[in-house]
Amino acid sequence: MSEPSAAAEEWCEQHAAMWRAERESLERNGFLRVAVVVRNPEGLHLRPWSAVAATAARYDCDLYVHRPSMPHWNFLLQGRPFMNVKSVVGLLSLGVQLGDTLEFIATGAESEKALEAVRRVVAEE
Repeated sequence: MSEPSAAAEEWCEQHAAMWRAERESLERNGFLRVAVVVRNPEGLHLRPWSAVAATAARYDCDLYVHRPSMPHWNFLLQGRPFMNVKSVVGLLSLGVQLGDTLEFIATGAESEKALEAVRRVVAEE
C-alpha cells in the first residue's frame, strides 16, 4: 500500500470530522430515503445534476445520494457510501447511466418535500 499524499492527509485533517459528524447525525436522528431509476438515455450529466443540486438547496434539510460502486464519497452509512448532493463536481464523478438506481437520503425539517422534488427531477431528466 502506498503512502497517503500530503494533499489527502491535509483534506482528512480539514474535512473528516465534518463528514463523521454528518454520518453520526444521520444515524442518531434518522433519515428518510427514496430510490429512483434513471430514465434519461444519456444518464445524468451536468445539467441534470445541476438541477438536482439546485432543487436540494431550496429545502431545509441535508440530502445525500448513494450509487453502488461509487468511486468517491463523503462518508459511509450502514456500510454504504454516500455523497452530499450539493457537490455537482462530485456528482459528475458518479458516472450515472440509463437504468442505474440511485438512493437519496435526507434529514431535516423539509426532508420529505426535498426527496419528492429530487425524485421528480431525476425521473424527468
